[in-house]
Amino acid sequence: MRWRWIHGASSTARVVRITATVGLMAVVALSSAVSHLPRRFFSAAHQASVPQDESQTATVSLPARRRRVVVSLTTHPARFRHINPTLRALSQQTFAPDTIYIHPSIYMEGTIDTRGCDRCIVTVGENLGPATKLIRTLRAEHERGSPNDTVIIIADDDWRYPTDVVETLVREANHHPDTVVALSGYKLVSNFISHKVSRRADLGGCPVPTSQRGPYGFRKAGGYFHRTGSTAEELELMKTHLMFMYNDGACGQEVDVVQGAFGILLELGWLDFCWMEAVARTFVTKTPFMFGADDIFISGVIAKAQRPKRIFGRIGRYTDSHHLPQGSQPSSLRWRMDDRYRQAVPFMQRQLGIWQEYNFERTTDLSKLPHVVWPTWPKNTSHAWSVSTVSGKRVARCLELGTNR
Repeated sequence: MRWRWIHGASSTARVVRITATVGLMAVVALSSAVSHLPRRFFSAAHQASVPQDESQTATVSLPARRRRVVVSLTTHPARFRHINPTLRALSQQTFAPDTIYIHPSIYMEGTIDTRGCDRCIVTVGENLGPATKLIRTLRAEHERGSPNDTVIIIADDDWRYPTDVVETLVREANHHPDTVVALSGYKLVSNFISHKVSRRADLGGCPVPTSQRGPYGFRKAGGYFHRTGSTAEELELMKTHLMFMYNDGACGQEVDVVQGAFGILLELGWLDFCWMEAVARTFVTKTPFMFGADDIFISGVIAKAQRPKRIFGRIGRYTDSHHLPQGSQPSSLRWRMDDRYRQAVPFMQRQLGIWQEYNFERTTDLSKLPHVVWPTWPKNTSHAWSVSTVSGKRVARCLELGTNR
């Protein structure tokens, strides 16, 4: 029929019909070829819509916005000029936070670059070290009159966060109520000597689907190939090193310490900011090793509050590059970090009676840890403070706390 349709026409009509037939065949062939093109030929917008995991075929919708969500971070003068990429990344999330609190160690008006971040609020207050990121936000939200289920996400000021960090944390928190959710963390180890950043899914106890394994037993994730088999040497390291797990190594397992760099989510009503303020003031004068151990302090307080801590890998892509000019971690910095941890962990263990399943007698001289009197642990999270209105503004005032001697 097709050839009869062509030959039975006049010469002019024949040319037109031949051209139409060839064009139609070309369109069909091109459509078939495009459907078989590899993903790298598609636009970035299309690639973002394609599930990375072959098993993930359903479209994931945003979690329902049932409660207030705020992000909190601290910063210091050396980073005031470099903080803008972090703030923009946090304000342009797929699940945008209601407020982003910035707590500078020293307030100098106009020096913090908040361009493009209309959700940002710069606070003024006492510098209590890195723990300020939680303490000042707790106070600000109570003074605002926010409900106790307000979500607080702790972040760092030197990371360019992917766009779905807040979404991932809120989603997992909705699925795991009464649980502190984070994107990175680790289990403690008795008598640990150092720490190690692990990208190994199997070291975290997470299954690696066969469909995601590449050649020679390697798995491609985040642009890198990661080994899927545990070697005897690495298993031995786990006995003496804190294994920092994230991404593929985080699949919902419970940990002892969560890390603020990648994001920690908790609720406003879980902790007492007045108690934490009183304790943090002792860090500068009596326990300087705690001043920079905010992850240990916050995780210890959460453990005392008997809240489980779980870590989860991210749904989308993760780029863990710092936007500040930094090289590899110097060995001297790594040593100071390990030395601080070896003091901070047993100190928190003794002060709060937590993490009793671990001992640190061989790697830390426990007799040299300072004896510091801390306020009595509050029976609930609202007995240590009260809110009053002064000149039309709500102000939270801490009440006098008893002490444990």
